[in-house]
Amino acid sequence: MDNNLLPNCPITCHDIVAAEHIFGPDVGSLKGKTVRSTPIPVNMSLVDIPSTIMSHYREIILTGDIMFVNKVVFFVTISRNLRFGTTDMLPNQKSKTILGAIQQVKAIYSCHGFTISAILMDGQFDTLRADLAVMQITLNTNSNS
Repeated sequence: MDNNLLPNCPITCHDIVAAEHIFGPDVGSLKGKTVRSTPIPVNMSLVDIPSTIMSHYREIILTGDIMFVNKVVFFVTISRNLRFGTTDMLPNQKSKTILGAIQQVKAIYSCHGFTISAILMDGQFDTLRADLAVMQITLNTNSNS
């Protein structure tokens, strides 16, 4: 604009300065040149489970089912009184795969001192009854979880 390289252009340098003052800097240009700053890390602190909860809810009753999200299979459980939920993505719905997911859930509860006494599921899981009995978990497929 200063050197008059665009002939017959009615825009002056003062117009450009006024536009920058009114509209601010070019956002697209700023986004392309701005460097991402490192986010503040999340501090995690583990809290001991109060002894009253541990003594009252030592034996856990779970509800479990298979859920689908965008055709991806998930095994979902929620404990009855604690309301603690778990999810595990499954590659398939075979009994062996589902049993492995239940074993992982049992390990999570066991490492915190809880035992799973029963699991409430629908009839799809009847094939797991013997395997769950070996794990000392009662399978109830007749209840409304």
